[in-house]
Amino acid sequence: VDKLPEFDATEVVEILYSLVSKELKHTDEVTIPKYLVDIMGALSQQLSGEVYAPFISSIQLAVRASSDQTKVTYQANSFSLLVGAILLMSDIQFKEEDPFLYPVANNNGVINKFDIVLMIPPFGRKVSEIGPDLHNRFSRADANGDVKALEHGLAQCSGRLIALVPEGILHRSGYDFELRKMIIEKGILDTVINLPSPIFTQSKMGAVIL
Repeated sequence: VDKLPEFDATEVVEILYSLVSKELKHTDEVTIPKYLVDIMGALSQQLSGEVYAPFISSIQLAVRASSDQTKVTYQANSFSLLVGAILLMSDIQFKEEDPFLYPVANNNGVINKFDIVLMIPPFGRKVSEIGPDLHNRFSRADANGDVKALEHGLAQCSGRLIALVPEGILHRSGYDFELRKMIIEKGILDTVINLPSPIFTQSKMGAVIL
């Protein structure tokens, strides 16, 4: 029997998503081009260790990280049939919980720290949909969902956070400004990559990589 040809898992995922992109238009699940998956993956490879990929749209990043033989924890409060099929074909550890409500923690309730956090959080999540924070991750209870998503990622990270977020987080006032100020004052911002629009197959919203 001839040896089966090797394949790029991220390319397979991109093909699968392209086949069902119309069905995803009315869900929180978005997809990004493979070159962006590769960019974010390459940024993460500057460190080694365990990867955390919260939120449903981070599945492409989780697959990219796991293809490098890295231990990956993927967390989402729901998943599509496509994501379910991808998880069955991979070694990714899946936690079916809302990252906003239930951060990954040990049995004593202490939040786990991951070497690398790769994420595409839901854009514009309403504060009323997030619920209370029992782990002191969020600076303000009434902060918007984009800010809380980044604060969640930072709370679970001990090394490098790489996030695809709305470009508005760079110039909006209020809580977005306070988040930018905190990141700069702590000296933890390494790179800002402003991306051309549109990058999502389901939306024309602009985005940046932090």
